[in-house]
Amino acid sequence: MKYTILGFQQEKLIANKLTVEDAFVLRVIKDMFSSASMEFKEFNGVKFMWVNYTYLLGQVPIVGSKRNLMRKIER
Repeated sequence: MKYTILGFQQEKLIANKLTVEDAFVLRVIKDMFSSASMEFKEFNGVKFMWVNYTYLLGQVPIVGSKRNLMRKIER
């Protein structure tokens, strides 16, 4: 069995019931994390990434609809 899929451990993806498409969305967000296109917000001293679904969908329209993208991120 191949150890990683898109840079993520395949066993961890399976354990969390994530698909290859989910891994793809995670990879895009991970790549954006280190770029200037990601916005961060701080709440009570904890740093969070602000995900703009419209922008993200514009970067990877292959994911399909905005609703599909939102469902994948919520999962």
